[in-house]
Amino acid sequence: MSIFVTGNTTTPTSMVILMHGYGANGEDLIDLGREWQEHFPDTVFIAPNAPTICELSPLGYQWFSLTDWSPVAMDQGARRAAPWINELIDTQLKAYGVAPEKLVLSGFSQGTMMGLYVALRRPQRIAGVLGYSGALLCADEWPHITLQKPPICLVHGIADNVVPVAAYYHAAQMFEQNDFDFEGHVLHGLLHGINQYGIDIGTAFLGRVLGNSPPTERVR
Repeated sequence: MSIFVTGNTTTPTSMVILMHGYGANGEDLIDLGREWQEHFPDTVFIAPNAPTICELSPLGYQWFSLTDWSPVAMDQGARRAAPWINELIDTQLKAYGVAPEKLVLSGFSQGTMMGLYVALRRPQRIAGVLGYSGALLCADEWPHITLQKPPICLVHGIADNVVPVAAYYHAAQMFEQNDFDFEGHVLHGLLHGINQYGIDIGTAFLGRVLGNSPPTERVR
């Protein structure tokens, strides 16, 4: 398994784990860490490859199969991938000596889906979840499990042609109805991707939940 790392690798007090989208890899998302590390000098940024080679893009990886986009199949995929991610989290927190409450899970697309799934079910509450262009899976489980409620920030393009913005509105509704510390941003003109404004939103959110360093003012 390949893991890409940037930021403070010697004495970090916080950690951001970046989870890539379907068919991509950790190297694709570690650039976000490089963007943020100047604002958060006490943070280590970690971007692993997902555990399985992508069935439709053999140069990339997947957290779970997307040959079937049905809600049932995607929920099952998230459940199967979660133990691997939890083991990764536990290993990295121990390796760098970072407390769980100083961990942020961040992701793009399928990585966001997994970040939300895992964070809400961890034994200890983490610092937050920052997700781009994702969706909330397995929400039907909520009445039957103990939910963690970390701060959550979701960013989604209104013109997303891969994960429709309706997925964002569903997640936002669920978080708001269940009294989460939630903030959401729908960006006009944005397709399935992350733009500079989205990165700036992430900078502000990380500054709020990690408190490592005051973020720079957002460009509007």
